[in-house]
Amino acid sequence: MANYEIRKYQEFDRQAILAFLSKVMDIDGIDWDIVKNASLIFESGQVAGMVSYEKIEDYGVIRYFIYNHYSLPDLLVNMFFSLYAEAKKEGVNRLVALVANPHAYQLFEMLGFKEINKGEEFQLPYFSGMESASVLTISL
Repeated sequence: MANYEIRKYQEFDRQAILAFLSKVMDIDGIDWDIVKNASLIFESGQVAGMVSYEKIEDYGVIRYFIYNHYSLPDLLVNMFFSLYAEAKKEGVNRLVALVANPHAYQLFEMLGFKEINKGEEFQLPYFSGMESASVLTISL
């Protein structure tokens, strides 16, 4: 039986995050300032999921949302609740997600995010090349 833990990023998690991310992306592109805002799922001591945000003014833009496809849905929900709590402590009033994948869209909706019109409330520097993405947000 696997042993699970969900918690905020800590500096000593760096090597475990590198091992996890090296399986899914170019590890040269990791923004460690954003990773510092991460909530993580650990399965038997190894990272199995990660969600993080970049703080811009009083809102946070979800930047990393990566998990093993076999992760239990309850773990993903609990990872997000952990992120919500930590973001609120840091003065974030809303989280924003740019979503192009239909499965991710459904997950964000399940978590309580609502779609808004692009550029209506947030001036995000990430819209370039993301014309087909939806913008979803949730108040904290």
